[in-house]
Amino acid sequence: MRPKSLNFFILIALFLVSFGHTSYAELAIDDAWIRSGPPNSKTFAGYLKFTNTSSTEISIKELKSNAFEKIEMHSSFTEDGISSMKKLNALEIPANSTLNLKPGGYHLMLNSPNKMIKESDLIELMIYFEVEGSIKILRSDAMVLRNGYE
Repeated sequence: MRPKSLNFFILIALFLVSFGHTSYAELAIDDAWIRSGPPNSKTFAGYLKFTNTSSTEISIKELKSNAFEKIEMHSSFTEDGISSMKKLNALEIPANSTLNLKPGGYHLMLNSPNKMIKESDLIELMIYFEVEGSIKILRSDAMVLRNGYE
């Protein structure tokens, strides 16, 4: 059961989408999952695929979850044989394209779980994004914890 405050945000998002702001609903999310870690892990990596079917760029500004204290957006890269990560302020999804968050590339860092997370748990993910640089809305989806070393 969702907390009442989350239901309120989802209701607002549905209200905005249903009254002529259809471009806000044109962000599809698929294959959302979290790589499992060792017991009592404080940091997890999250992956998913964003598909923007609108004719304008969509910018993901923030992600939140009731299951984690903080979620950061990162990109991974290798320079001079050394792998590193860089924290991002936003994820940009160009018009009519897909951004795939996957191991070794763009990903989410899910920090400080608020509860014990077990394999196959569904984790709610709230996505704050902008379209055309002005209006932020909320979208809610779920990620599933699974073994990423299959």
